[in-house]
Amino acid sequence: MTSEHLDLAKVMECYGGSPQVLLKTLRRINTTLPGDWALFMSSCEAGDSDMASVVAHRMAGTVAMIGADDFANFLRELSRTAKSKKSIPSPLLSRALKYYDEVMAELGAVVARFPLEAPAP
Repeated sequence: MTSEHLDLAKVMECYGGSPQVLLKTLRRINTTLPGDWALFMSSCEAGDSDMASVVAHRMAGTVAMIGADDFANFLRELSRTAKSKKSIPSPLLSRALKYYDEVMAELGAVVARFPLEAPAP
């Protein structure tokens, strides 16, 4: 599967070459990233630039774990912007939403391709 945003081959080495560990990480991120994203957006809407900066930085580290380096770098830029300007301009938020939607679609497709592991007997 070719991905525009995820570079799973690159990060496989970080997981000791274990596809099971990588898949477990992908599933966890697929489950937890939407909550972080919601917190980021609500922080932006509330004008809480400090929280928006912290959450954007945390998400950058999370998506870097699955090889979404461009999105990670963009989130770091958002974090710095929130910290320095005390708000994130709407065009940057629109771009962030597009990136987020694309990365989550790719991540969801990868996770959906692999069934959950059967429980041990």
